Amino acid sequence: MAKPKKVVFVACRVCNLRLQGKELGQHILQAHKDTAWRQYAQVYLERMWFGQGQLDRRLVEKFRDTVTCEMLHDLFVKYGVIRTVPGDGVARLKAFAEMLNSYRDTPMTKETISSIVEREVASMREV
Repeated sequence: MAKPKKVVFVACRVCNLRLQGKELGQHILQAHKDTAWRQYAQVYLERMWFGQGQLDRRLVEKFRDTVTCEMLHDLFVKYGVIRTVPGDGVARLKAFAEMLNSYRDTPMTKETISSIVEREVASMREV
């Protein structure tokens, strides 16, 4: 007889709805579309980013200087999201690299980061 799989339940941070863990991503997109990026970012930080140790440090160090299209391309390929960016080659990331570099001297705080991200997401939608 096969051993039953363990079901993991999680609560949505926005509405506190209890869901199976694998359903959380779709729930966030459907029920909280306007703030989905914040929820996804939090899940990513807690479950995927931290804990990779040296890899985390090396990646952060690369982005301390000017961001290039090549750096973004390598990062997007590594995380499997390059297919979501229209165009061909690394040049398709030029506008994104320029946008990131425009914030090089801008202090990023808990109070300012959400408005910056929302402003730039709106700009990307226009493109």
